[in-house]
Amino acid sequence: MKWIIPTILILAVLMTACSSKEPAVVQTVEQTSTDKLLLPEDASTMVNCMNEKGMVMYGTEWCPHCQRQKAMFGEAIAELAYVDCDKNAELCTAAGVKGYPTWVLDGQLYEGEQTWKQIKDLTGCTEQPPIGNETQ
Repeated sequence: MKWIIPTILILAVLMTACSSKEPAVVQTVEQTSTDKLLLPEDASTMVNCMNEKGMVMYGTEWCPHCQRQKAMFGEAIAELAYVDCDKNAELCTAAGVKGYPTWVLDGQLYEGEQTWKQIKDLTGCTEQPPIGNETQ
């Protein structure tokens, strides 16, 4: 019984981590040798395909989930259709974004980090994910 209130508090903090408008802690994502990224030409091809399909990522600079999601694309992230919700709150509100990251495709919202397989399934883009990263 003593653990119920602390557990509820911890869950409440975790559930609001990326939906809060105020950054609790600004973190940066560092590339490690175990991160699996697309090769630059593959990432660019994948992003171009996603853009052609109209897929848009909504996020913030302070959200660690957004940082991890963007790190998947390496340098090609600069080409991705991305809306920073801290700088463009009205666009995010109009799109119905409530948490970060949120992907929008054909009017459908997909909340949270998306794996390569999920992105491929949603968009129909056929670019291959990095070896060993098919389900991530």
